[in-house]
Amino acid sequence: MAKNRAAIAKHPDHDGGAPARWAVLRERADMQHWFLEKAIADLCSTSNVIPLTNQHIDLLVRSELVSVVFEMKSCAPLDVAGPLRRAAWQLLEYRYLYRDELGADVRLCVVIERRPRGSCEWLIGFLEHLGIGIIWRNDGDEALSCSDFTKTLLGDVLPPMNGWEARPILWQ
Repeated sequence: MAKNRAAIAKHPDHDGGAPARWAVLRERADMQHWFLEKAIADLCSTSNVIPLTNQHIDLLVRSELVSVVFEMKSCAPLDVAGPLRRAAWQLLEYRYLYRDELGADVRLCVVIERRPRGSCEWLIGFLEHLGIGIIWRNDGDEALSCSDFTKTLLGDVLPPMNGWEARPILWQ
């Protein structure tokens, strides 16, 4: 065991748990999470629905008999799969845990910092298979985009989404 610790400590990528480095990464993730929440809250405001939150759910929208649960995820450019998987798990768990409060028509949506692409693009179809929508921030600007499935899933609750146009992917 001590031998493994010594090997890890000598590894060039190991910084001994430098608190400052982790604090910066955490702050960036928190800021991106906040930007995503604000973008969805603004979308809700434009749609005349009030977003709610609690200690678990990032944002919840209720409109008539429909509840929409949003889970925000920041991600590194090359790590989209992990956050998407965690978001899907969380959303399914929230739908179950809050089933009595949410009602019969519960819709789930991941909001992520960037569009899955390349070897992770299949995750869009995977989320759709689970009945989960996905919204992402566009490359090069602060606007949002989503899959056609997500427009169909949420367009009646959040009508401005129906006017969103797909933007080109700037990098793979």
